[in-house]
Amino acid sequence: RLRRLVGLPAIEVCAGRAALSYHLGQRGIPVTPIDDMSDDRTANAKPLIDVDRGLTHQQALEKYQPRVVIGGWIPNTPQIGIDILNFPTVDYFIDIGEVPLNSTWLRADYRNEHFKLMHLANVGRPAIWIMDYYVKSEKGNIGFFQHSEARFWKRKGAPMTLDHRFD
Repeated sequence: RLRRLVGLPAIEVCAGRAALSYHLGQRGIPVTPIDDMSDDRTANAKPLIDVDRGLTHQQALEKYQPRVVIGGWIPNTPQIGIDILNFPTVDYFIDIGEVPLNSTWLRADYRNEHFKLMHLANVGRPAIWIMDYYVKSEKGNIGFFQHSEARFWKRKGAPMTLDHRFD
């Protein structure tokens, strides 16, 4: 369903090794990965594709004027998400991270009057994020533990629908 976003200028902020941008690109969805190199874990890691390194999220927004922004596991720095949602060219923001009130940026009570917040449906089965895993219960049953979720912020009035449930 993300193919509906093909052709729109898109960036991935806090991209690290750019694994998400790489895999989207392999599926025909071009995304420019950006990372400010502030995380020691990814600063020295070899990226899978070229990453525009050293840009802050605000500098990347100014440089690329994206309509689509993807953030995978954005640090718990509320300003990053707020800046993205307040940037005039951004119509769509896909935020992949922990459920609200954990260690990624989204706060459960945050709203933006210009955007609808939707939780993407059907992403848990085909996509296992870094922090999702299988666990074995005391009874020996194995089950999937979904630690992360994908949230889709869509500017009111912007065209398109995806499978989602409204928040």
